[in-house]
Amino acid sequence: DAIICVGKDEDQLMKDKYPEKEVVYQPNGVNTQFFSEGNGAEFRTQYGIAPETKILSCISRIDPQKNQLLLIKAFAEFLKTQPDSKLVLIGPVTIESYHQEIIALIKELALDEKVLILPGFKPGDLMLANAYKAADVFVLPSRHEPFGIVILEAWAAGTPVIAADVGGIGGFSEHEKDILLFKDNDEKALLKNINALMSSEELKNKLVQNAEHKVKDYDWSEIAKQTLHLYKKLIAKKSKS
Repeated sequence: DAIICVGKDEDQLMKDKYPEKEVVYQPNGVNTQFFSEGNGAEFRTQYGIAPETKILSCISRIDPQKNQLLLIKAFAEFLKTQPDSKLVLIGPVTIESYHQEIIALIKELALDEKVLILPGFKPGDLMLANAYKAADVFVLPSRHEPFGIVILEAWAAGTPVIAADVGGIGGFSEHEKDILLFKDNDEKALLKNINALMSSEELKNKLVQNAEHKVKDYDWSEIAKQTLHLYKKLIAKKSKS
């Protein structure tokens, strides 16, 4: 009776392919309260990271799709001017061979003391919210993302976001308004965005304020209302036929 798409690119593809169908763009949601209540200081204490150390984080599964290798290379360059920084990668390993590539690159670039890899936290674990709060910048360098729900999580935590402009990400975010976007797999553009955010409190505050305002529309309570409205509409249509 209807096709629900979480990404605007998929939404358009389905509308083109099934013109007779009702196709609805219905994005993912987030528990804004949960992520807003994180404690960054608690995360830093737990993992021995000093309050003054700058943290770049990426929370996503360890998988080639997520492209953590690109982030590590950009981080290595960033360290040359900002040595008191740490890269935190959080997520379950889904491709072990890729995990080993990451470990090898960290050793090759002598980043053993600068990169922390943690397994993914279970849903509802407050340490996940703490991790977002602790980060100075959240980076999602993915090669593809149908939506990118972790961006909503970072927004809800009040953490500025840099992401690759792939998949559905551009459908709900705005470059230089609530996020900094860069071209897929472009290390120089990623590094430029990291430097821009880390050196400008004005830019950081602008992105955070706009994102915190926007993310309210993506709270699960709002998304549930939209989904319920669609079902009621479809049921009413069925009843008349």
